[in-house]
Amino acid sequence: MRHERGYPTLLLPGITGGSPSLIPMERHLLARGIAAIRVPFPIVLMRGIRHYGHIVARHVMRMHARYGEPVNVIGWSMGGTNAVSAMRHPDAAAATRRIIAVCSPLDGSWPAHLAAHRLARLFLKAPREIVPGSALLRELTALTDDPTRAWEIATVNGPFALDPLAPGPLKRFRPDLAILGPYTHLAPLGDAGLLQLLTELVKKRSLAAD
Repeated sequence: MRHERGYPTLLLPGITGGSPSLIPMERHLLARGIAAIRVPFPIVLMRGIRHYGHIVARHVMRMHARYGEPVNVIGWSMGGTNAVSAMRHPDAAAATRRIIAVCSPLDGSWPAHLAAHRLARLFLKAPREIVPGSALLRELTALTDDPTRAWEIATVNGPFALDPLAPGPLKRFRPDLAILGPYTHLAPLGDAGLLQLLTELVKKRSLAAD
C-alpha cells in the first residue's frame, strides 16, 4: 500500500492490553494511507518510564529515517507518558512532529498508581512514578512547558468522575490542543469516533490555532 508522506505514526500501548490492543487503530490508519507501526511493549511495565522513553526515542528516530518526515506518536495511557519521556533525547525530539496522548497520566494519577500497585505489589516501577508531584512528572512537565520545543502535544481525556483510572486534573497545553470527550480508559480502542478523532489529529497541519 502506498502511504501519504508526512504522516508516519508510532502507536504506543499502555500497561494493559499490550501491542495487540492497538491493532484496530493501526488498521484504521493504514486503510487511510497513513504509515502506522505498533511498538511492542511488555503488558506489565517492569522498568521505569525513562527506560521506555529511551526505547520510544529509538523507534522515533528509526521511523524518521525510514520515511524522511517528522513522526507522530499516539500513546494510549502510559504510552503517552513514555512518548513525552522520549523527548528528553534531542534527536528524537527533533524527529517528532506531534504527540497525541490518550488518557495519559501526565499530571499523575493516584487511582492508576494504586490499581497497578495492588495488582503487582512491588514489582512495578513505572506506576510508582506517576504519583502526582513525583520527580519524573516534574521532569515531563518541564519538557511540555519548554517554549522552545518544536513538537506539539494534544491530549484526549474523558471526565475524571466516569473513569476510575483517569489522570488527575487535565493539564491544558498551550498553544496546543486539549480535548474533553467521552473517551476514557474504558473506551474501546476500536471505537469509531475515537479513531476518527485520532486520524484528524494525525493529519491536522497545526494545533496552534486551537
